[in-house]
Amino acid sequence: MIEGVTYDAAAVLEFADESALREYLDHPLHAELARLFWLHCGSTLVVDAEVGDPSIESVESILGLKT
Repeated sequence: MIEGVTYDAAAVLEFADESALREYLDHPLHAELARLFWLHCGSTLVVDAEVGDPSIESVESILGLKT
């Protein structure tokens, strides 16, 4: 992130798995959306994060399946 830069909008996209993300990214309509996005955005910040299910993580830890 660049110090002093602010952002007016955010988009949060959630996918079931990596293959669903790949299908979205490879879709022809996404190519046009991406073109328009980059054409009109002066400054962007893209974050890719994978989030686990905390309830599953906790159960695995309690059962000693994960340290």
